[in-house]
Amino acid sequence: AYDLVRQGENVTLLPRSIHISAIDVHEINKVEDFIDVSVTVHCSSGTYVRALARDLGNNLNVGGHLTGLRRTQSGQWSITNAQKLVDLKSSNMTVISMAQVAISIFPSVTIGNDETQDFIHGRSVRVTHTPAETIAVVDKKPSLVALAHGDGVMLKPHTVFATGNSGV
Repeated sequence: AYDLVRQGENVTLLPRSIHISAIDVHEINKVEDFIDVSVTVHCSSGTYVRALARDLGNNLNVGGHLTGLRRTQSGQWSITNAQKLVDLKSSNMTVISMAQVAISIFPSVTIGNDETQDFIHGRSVRVTHTPAETIAVVDKKPSLVALAHGDGVMLKPHTVFATGNSGV
């Protein structure tokens, strides 16, 4: 929808259910003829915060829009755990591997070298008891090999990260 609006097309979005667990007001400032309100919104995934500001302003008959938006948490990832780019070369910096991230988000399966080569070449791999959803596929190092779709019997590669030079 965003791209269509940017191209000048009219788009009507259908309403959907969201969950707002809290709106914390930090500051209210009058700037010329406008009121600037700084808030933190605790909401479910899929919430359009820009639309929330617009709708709140419309319901209060004052209008509303965002002057800034900063995501401070998404799922288990929080800005309090973020590292600064300038600290990348620091020996004290902890970097989370792609495998760790994928395993924390998706169910995972570990495969051997032969199966890794199959995935690198886009071939499905037989693995028993896989759920019918996206699976993180890791090798024994563990390195992230791919994201795959399971159907209970086979894993079909969806996005492959390993290459022929992956050391297998």
